Amino acid sequence: MQQMGTLSHSVSGHGTLRLPLSVDPEAGFRAGPLRNLPSQAYFSRLLRTGDAQSLGVALMMVVRDAFDPSPLSDIALRRQCIAMRDAVLPRDAMRQREILDRFARGEAKHLGDALGHMMTLLVVHPQRDALRAFALQLFQRDSPAVVQICRNPLVATMLAGIGLFPKPKPHPAPTLQ
Repeated sequence: MQQMGTLSHSVSGHGTLRLPLSVDPEAGFRAGPLRNLPSQAYFSRLLRTGDAQSLGVALMMVVRDAFDPSPLSDIALRRQCIAMRDAVLPRDAMRQREILDRFARGEAKHLGDALGHMMTLLVVHPQRDALRAFALQLFQRDSPAVVQICRNPLVATMLAGIGLFPKPKPHPAPTLQ
């Protein structure tokens, strides 16, 4: 018998999602490489715009791709996995920007359990290295937009889930007098 956990998943804040407490990432996600990796030319244009939210949306799109469930034998479980993913990482860029805004304003607490569960799965995700490489290209740059979007709780959580943390601010060395 499989143990089930309950996650709040709806954007409007009502309804629950029942998922297994332990999901095997090897069996639970679509096999193959990430499909939505932007090109180097897109990276360059994105960074030149200085739009912090566009950086967050790019990360959300790639992480969303990684959470594409494999064809599960249990169609109800597959639908629940998709609902959880779609609540935190919606498909279209406008909704992704809305979710980023909600997290920035602290109005996305109802998505916290679903995000936490997804990030727990991300720690052992089979495509974690590819996600980390993508995020390194995007977020290890010195730019005001990168600094700004890394302050967003959703982006910070996703970066932590893949093992990439924003660069710490250099502290001035104390002077001896």
